[in-house]
Order: sequence, then C-alpha cells, then structure tokens
Amino acid sequence: MGRIIFGLLVLVAMSQGCGVGGFESDELASKQSNTTDTSSTYPSSPLAPTGGDSTFTNSPESQPPGNSAAPASTASSSSPELSGVSCDDAQIELPVATHWDTATGRREGASDQIAIQNPAGVVDHRFYNYLFLPEFNKYIGTNYSVSQWPDSEVRSWARARCIGTGIAVEFRKPQSYSNWGLSKIAARTGRRSIQILPALTTPNSMVTIVLPPGWEQSAPKGTYAIMFEGSYDVNDNLRDSGTTMVRAIASVWKSGYKVIGVTWNGGGSMASRTMNEQALSEFNQIIQQVGENFGGDPDRIVMYGTSRGGSTALRMAANPHKFPYKVVAAFANVPPASPGSIVQLTGATIPALLDAAEWTIGINNTWTANWLYPRFEFGANSLTGLNRNQAHLKILTGTSDPAVADQSLSSLSSASILTALKNSGTTVYLQISSHDYIVPWVDQLHFSRRLSEYSIPHELRVNFLAGHYGSTIETRLTSSVLAVASGAPISSSITVGSKTYHRVNSATGVLERMNGPVFTLEIPRYISPSVGGHLIATGMPGTQVRIAGVANGVTFQEAGTLQSHGVWIWDLSGLAPKRYIVQSVKILKPGQTDWLTLSLARSTSRQNLNQLEVEVLAADPTGSANQLLISILAGYLGVNREYATAPFFTNVTYGISE
Repeated sequence: MGRIIFGLLVLVAMSQGCGVGGFESDELASKQSNTTDTSSTYPSSPLAPTGGDSTFTNSPESQPPGNSAAPASTASSSSPELSGVSCDDAQIELPVATHWDTATGRREGASDQIAIQNPAGVVDHRFYNYLFLPEFNKYIGTNYSVSQWPDSEVRSWARARCIGTGIAVEFRKPQSYSNWGLSKIAARTGRRSIQILPALTTPNSMVTIVLPPGWEQSAPKGTYAIMFEGSYDVNDNLRDSGTTMVRAIASVWKSGYKVIGVTWNGGGSMASRTMNEQALSEFNQIIQQVGENFGGDPDRIVMYGTSRGGSTALRMAANPHKFPYKVVAAFANVPPASPGSIVQLTGATIPALLDAAEWTIGINNTWTANWLYPRFEFGANSLTGLNRNQAHLKILTGTSDPAVADQSLSSLSSASILTALKNSGTTVYLQISSHDYIVPWVDQLHFSRRLSEYSIPHELRVNFLAGHYGSTIETRLTSSVLAVASGAPISSSITVGSKTYHRVNSATGVLERMNGPVFTLEIPRYISPSVGGHLIATGMPGTQVRIAGVANGVTFQEAGTLQSHGVWIWDLSGLAPKRYIVQSVKILKPGQTDWLTLSLARSTSRQNLNQLEVEVLAADPTGSANQLLISILAGYLGVNREYATAPFFTNVTYGISE
C-alpha cells in the first residue's frame, strides 16, 4: 500500500518515491540512480522504496526509441516554428502552490507546508492540530498538497530534467488553479519547451499538467495522447515519477509526436488509496477537462504506477461505469488488489500494514490489543466502536466488511472490476514481487491469477525476494506512449501471454532470470500479544510443507499443505512466548516422491543466513506503529539495513524462496 501498503506512501515523514527507471535489460539500473541526474534528494520514509511509489525505480537519463537528435518533420509541420529555449533561459514561475495556509487552512494559491504532527502533549491522534480525522471520501490532501516543494529544489529539478533531455522544462503559475480554462492561459503556445502547470484543482482532487514542446492552446480535444499516473501527493509525484514523465514526453516529441502528461493525487494524498467509488467519476472529470482545455484525447491514454499508483492505473483502466474514455495500456507494479483480504494480514509478517492502518485512520496506537475507534468532539464519529481493521477498511472503501470490500468496485480482484477490465480492451503489463512487506505477496499473486482466469491480455513479470520493487521499464513505457501517440500497435511494447520469472541473488543483489514459479515462505521476525503475525507459504497447489526447529532447547515440527489456490497461511498468534529457530524447511510437490530441503541461505537478508527465527514476546514492545516497523526490520535487515541484499531491495519481508 503505496508509498506503502496499497501502494505507499507519502507517510507522515514524507517518503521518497520510486521513479521509473531506464533500460529494462539493466537490472542494476536503479543502483545507478541520479548518476547523470542532478536533482535534489528528498527525505525518505522507512516505508518508502529506494526510488518511488508511482513508477518502477530511478535510473540514468535514457534515450527513447526514434530519432533523438531532432524532432521529426511531423512535429514541426503541425505547429508554428518552435522557439528554442536553453536550460539557462527556462522560465520558472514560483512558488509551486500547495493551496495550504498555515494560518487559515485550505486557500487557493497558498504555498505553505502542512504540519502533520502532534502538538505537544497530544498523543492520541496525529491530525489533532487541524481538528480533522479522515473518513470515507474525506481525506488529507484532497485538493491541496501536504508537501511543499521549495523554490530552490524546483529550479534544481527543472535544470536536471533539461540537462538530461536537452529540452527546457518550465513552470507556469496559473491565473486560476480551479478554472482550467484560465489555467491554460499561463502556458505559451508553440514554445520549444516542456511546460508544467502544477497544482490545478477540482473540488476533490489535485492535478499537475505537463505539456509537450510545440503544444498549442487552440488544439481541439483529441489532438494529443495522454500519459497519466495517479498516486499520493501531487508535488511529491511530480518530483518523483515526473522525471519519467518528462523524459517520455521529450522522447516522444523527438520521434515526431506529442503527448500530454498528467499526474494526480487520486482524490486524496493521505489516507485515501483511490479505492473509493468517487475516484472513478473524479478521474473521468479530469480526463474530460484535459481534453477540453488542453487538447488531450480521452481515447488514447497510457497509465502507469507502482503500489497505489499501480492500483489506480488498473481501476481507472477498467472503467466500470463506462465513462467516455479509453486506457489503451496500463503498467502496474506491485498493486494492492483485495483491500478486505489485505487488512486482515495486518501484523508483523507484513509490518508496513501496521503503520498504514495508523496513518490512514489518523490515530496513534491502533496496533494495541482491543483498540476501538473512540468518540471525539469533532468528526469521524461514524467510525466509533470499530476495531483497527474495520476502521481502516471503511475509510478506504466505505465498508467495514472484508468480504463486501473484496467483491466491490474497490477490489481489483472482484468480478465486477475484472469483467470491466476485460471489456475495456486495455493491455496490461504487470509486475509482482514476493516478500513485499508493504503489499502482501499473496495478494499480488492472487490478482495475477485472476487476470489469467478472465483472459485479460497481459504480460507478467515475477520478481522473487524483491519486496516492494519493480524492474526498470521506462523504455517499454515510453515505447507504449509513442505507439499510442502514433497509432502503432501496443504489442510493440507489451508481449501478451509472456510470463518471466526472476530471483534476487542474495550475494549480489542482482535479479537473475529463472525458470517457472517457485515455493516461497514468509514469517514474522517477532510477534507479541498485540502484534500478531502469520506464516505464509505459496507455490504449487497441493505442495506439502514440513518445518522443523528448536525453541528453548526443545525441538518442534509443523506441517501444512498448500490449498487449491496455492497458499497456506498459519496464524501464529497462539504460540507460547519463546524464541523459535527454524532449522529446516522441506517441501513435497504433487507427483514427486522425494522431499526437497530448501536452503535457508536464500533469506531476504544477509543476517543469520542459515536459519530463520521468530521471537514470541510475552509483553508488547513500546512505541508507535512506525517504531515497531523499524524495529522489526532492524531484526533481520540490521539497524541501518546493512544486511539488505541490495540498496533497492530493502522493502522485503523475512523469509526464503525455493
């Protein structure tokens, strides 16, 4: 979840985000992040993947398909002669608005930083200083930004994009942010630069528009294809996934075509996961406005994103209400699919869900035993009496019933969304990763199987032991945008029916190609009376599992069988307080006679390589959910994550892969 759980996760600490990276053939591209990019760096939440939420990793500036030296003749023949703009001459009109005034609250055009902190002495909820707690369809950061983008960093970011693409990047300050007809007047027609109109608003959303070189104010609806991503805070989105967007727009223009970029906060930067039904109509309204005011084509959309951004891409592509738009291709990485099932796995095995629940609900200490939503003197009392999972789910989807949520339009795995996605004709590129401590691997796996069950055209890439991460796909994404802009078949960038498998080499941190799906096992590092956890095994249906070890000098054994859906989940909350050291994991697949002993050296960390352990505490630890998350990670990745397999494989659960 987005920049955590359902995708993560602009958290209270404000996360860094994952931009899409360069050449797919280079599995280590993300390790080279910013080697040619002089952008400023931003504070990173413990939940944030190295590199970003809405795309698939950062990488050096990459050359797109087509002629990169100069625009093709079609680029200049369809517009007035373009005036050249150098990096030094780029016009940066500041400040970038947040629409937040620390003195008065939400105010159009203001540019203050919202303070999502607890006042001194207040420990029961974290948004108390604004007398606001999230509810269904009422989220932090709806049509305002929770993240300020300092002027110096905007200039640095724009200059880095210009150096990387060879095309100036300019920021325009609209006369009006809510009236898009007035907003577009700030952009110059026919200018040889990429122009950005940040922080445009609707009553329930915030949007940034990225215009291509040679854009024309008079262009009618349907002129330009649209490249769209929707995740958390718009300002954070732009400085993260906006890098990919700018590079793709520049690349497509150099190949002779123009595309408009749009980044969206999904109808609420905090607490929301774009799972509420209101987001569906909100997206349509945005698309129609992009068409009417900027010349975008509602029938030529390419969507992309990671975590929450991936979920947003797929739900909007499904278009269950049949609004007048079409998503031709959707690129989704580690998307949360079934919210009802996901919240029930909240615990130490997928520890980021503990923190996700807390900042979604807006109240501290929701992880403690017997917590129930209290009654306040203001707002959110429709949630009073609900437990953590119920409150978390109701804020996201409008229902506290997991079964109802998983069959509703909030769930990517529901029959309604899958049928709509099939009927939409969208081609999907999906990446899923095992041992993800933000979006449960078992949820991702289930969704990928549902795509096949519904014969939805897609390409699948599976990354074992990779956590909340996706391989670099910027070249593919750019190719898809170019195909949609030029009318070429989308099959040039997405190979329908292809399934590839990769696994992290724990010694090198490199994702290596492998044959077929494999068995996986995830366990928590520790649990306590209030912090539960699960053993989760996945693989071929019918596979038998035997686990053996020692606890306080006494041997133990446990056995299970993967059910028809290829999953075995064992709730560990009933274990007696002890330190359980797993010394052996064996599996017997259907049709085989010999048990296979798995190597424990393939754990997702370099600490205790030849054993796994679960410590069952007699008493609860102290601290916030975020502090619990950090301590759980430190238990197997090291205090500074020094035992992580690679700099970008830090968002992993504890466990092994066959």
